[in-house]
Amino acid sequence: MLSEYEKQRLRNMEANAKALAALDIDALIPMKSIHQQPRAKIKKRSREPAVATRESRRARAIPVPVYTPGQYEVFAEKSRTREIAEGSRMSDGLWSGERFGEVNGVAVGTVFGKGDFQRLGRQEMSTSGFHQPYVNPEWCVPGVGCYSVIVNNDNGSSQDTGDMIMYAGSGGRRRGQNRTAPQSFDQDWDNVTNAALRLNFEKRLPVRAVRGPKLLGGHGTAESGGGFRYDGLYRVASAEMVRSSAGLRTAMFELRKM
Repeated sequence: MLSEYEKQRLRNMEANAKALAALDIDALIPMKSIHQQPRAKIKKRSREPAVATRESRRARAIPVPVYTPGQYEVFAEKSRTREIAEGSRMSDGLWSGERFGEVNGVAVGTVFGKGDFQRLGRQEMSTSGFHQPYVNPEWCVPGVGCYSVIVNNDNGSSQDTGDMIMYAGSGGRRRGQNRTAPQSFDQDWDNVTNAALRLNFEKRLPVRAVRGPKLLGGHGTAESGGGFRYDGLYRVASAEMVRSSAGLRTAMFELRKM
């Protein structure tokens, strides 16, 4: 049984159908609706290159840089010649400290950056060629060995008693962390520093020891005015991979005063 509303709806639909038939609407509608016809392709407008509407007079006044082949080599040679004349490089072109043993003109007890407790000493050592790496505490060359070490600060693994230094190796930390960060995984002999210091031990090559203002234990330079002090040659008496208190493999090097 249909409700009264449904009956009225059917009557309305029948009346509308008769009205459309009287108007002959079907003859006016094309066979395919507009939605069924293929869409016309939209032509992409070609974009003209942007044209600057303003121009800097200052930029126009700057000469266009011109690269001359061999220019870097000429500059490097001029720098090398100047550094040899200043004494930071030797006549063979190597840095003054790019060798094992003593460095001419640098006596034991020499302080670089005296009075400063930050980076001045490192800058002076690097500029003079005594310890050329500006940041690294070791000057190592793969397959050659280690020329010098800076005993300044680490996470407490190293121990300094004066004539003997138990020097902790490198590695075992996440990328971007320095020696003050706690070790988080095992060290190995593939590390450049560890391999170089072990080579010093095997070939009995001396290493220059430098102490800084952040060194704990009373042998640093904090109480004597800061800076980085050259304390002479040390021999690498042993190179071993030991277990730290956290159970991680750590390279330890025993440095003995010569």
